[in-house]
Amino acid sequence: MARIISEYDIQRVKALTKHISAESILPHIDESQDLIIRPLLRDDLYNELCTQIDSDTLTEANTALLAHVQQCHIYHAFARYVRWGNLQSTPTGIKKKHSDESEFPSGSEVSNLHATAKQDAEIYETRLLEYLNDNSANYPLWHSGNHYCGPGHNNSKSSYGIF
Repeated sequence: MARIISEYDIQRVKALTKHISAESILPHIDESQDLIIRPLLRDDLYNELCTQIDSDTLTEANTALLAHVQQCHIYHAFARYVRWGNLQSTPTGIKKKHSDESEFPSGSEVSNLHATAKQDAEIYETRLLEYLNDNSANYPLWHSGNHYCGPGHNNSKSSYGIF
């Protein structure tokens, strides 16, 4: 499936170094797309959007939708990156990346940063759902199924935990 955003989209919106490697951020983009965006759009609309992105045949309605989806996706991917970005898998287990020139934030600082990033993501998620509700006639593939209720509800797909 098509990636709805890239690392450059996140760098354009969030304070993320331009020197970050794609391998550091792409897993968070992919997880956000699969765990957050796909359930929000429901499978049929998600598949249609990805197919149109892949084939460069976006309809006018899906072009308008894509702007809302990308904003939501950027903030969710960033929130995931904030939470897990400094950890690396090694042959001996999960390790924190260390550097002589920087200091790692405390667990509570990372937790606060993640909570803020997640709140921002949920604001854009709510805006996306409001857009879909307000324009449901343009998105029958989304309108026809059971709907994801959004952040804070029992079926929220966006709760990936804070320490």
